[in-house]
Amino acid sequence: MQKKIHLTGRDADAIEILGKRVKRGRLRRELTQEQMAKRAGVTRETYQALEAGVPSASLALLIKTLAIFGYSDETDSLLKFDPVGEALVDRDGRKTASKTSGVADF
Repeated sequence: MQKKIHLTGRDADAIEILGKRVKRGRLRRELTQEQMAKRAGVTRETYQALEAGVPSASLALLIKTLAIFGYSDETDSLLKFDPVGEALVDRDGRKTASKTSGVADF
């Protein structure tokens, strides 16, 4: 069974704002939730959860939605630069995970 993620404060607000932005993007393109769901390969209810800012909405659905909106190239830039992580490496030295196959080094 999957654990429920409890978000508070700023994190919860960020999820809600992101959902509203997704909805605004859909409306600007004059698409219905049903059309978006069909194009994304999910149910309308699943797509609706993304717009509602439900924390369990999948990252894959968000990436697919951004691609439908025409932002495939921009998703490549997500976390491309990690100044906080780089500062930690500079301070503490490099730490590696035991399994990083196929994971980009930030």
